[in-house]
Formats: sequence, structure tokens, C-alpha cells
Amino acid sequence: MRRHTRRLARPRSLRNITRQVGAWSVHVQRAGHIFTGWFADAVWGGKRKGLVVAQRFRDQLLVRIDPDTRVRRVAPRGTRSKTGVVGVSLERHVVEGRAYGRYVAHWKDEDGEVRRQRFSVERYGRDRALAMATEAREEG
Repeated sequence: MRRHTRRLARPRSLRNITRQVGAWSVHVQRAGHIFTGWFADAVWGGKRKGLVVAQRFRDQLLVRIDPDTRVRRVAPRGTRSKTGVVGVSLERHVVEGRAYGRYVAHWKDEDGEVRRQRFSVERYGRDRALAMATEAREEG
């Protein structure tokens, strides 16, 4: 069985630099152009000295080429319900500056249209509103 492990962020000092067998490799891509450098331990006098040369090469390269202009987007937050019931969620509803809680049951009808029914926590209480929303979801 394969275990999933979380990859740690690379330290800034190793950005665009990877370790190969007996050498350090620099790889930078900008606007479809790839810039590379190869720094063998045997040529540069060892692993540490090769890394220093690779870092210097990378830093000088980044000064010469255009900056990274890619737009990084944040993935949207998950829409999983925290109620533990599929199709039932707790939402906050604000009316004239006052916030209310309500459980909402969601389902699709025979025509494929989304239907929903709401149950006020203030009116029914948290447990009863959740139970009513769960029942509405099951019936829907």
C-alpha cells in the first residue's frame, strides 16, 4: 500500500535547483523558453561548492531574464457540509443587520432543478431544525 506524504516547500535557496546524480541542475522557464545549467561535483570541487556555483548561476540568470508573470490562483474552499448529512448545510442569514442561523436542505427534482428548503435555528432550535432539514432532504 502506498502512503501519501505531504511535500514540504522547497527552501528559497534551492528554488529552481535540483539534485541529480553527482551534480546540481538549474532549470528556469519563462514565456516558453527554458534556461538550464549543469554543475557537476567533480568539476566544481564537491557537492557544496557545486551548489554555491549553481545558486550563483541561477541568481544571475533571474536578473537577466523577465520576471515570472504567471497568475497564481487560490483553489476555492471546499463546499463540503459540516453537518455530517449530505445535502444539508448550516448557513448564516442576515436581515436588517441581525444574523440568523438556518439549516438548508438541497436536492434535485425529477426535472434536474435544484430545490431547497430552509429551517430556522431560532424558531425550531438547532437539533430540531437539523432533523427537519435531514427529513426534507430524504423526502426530496
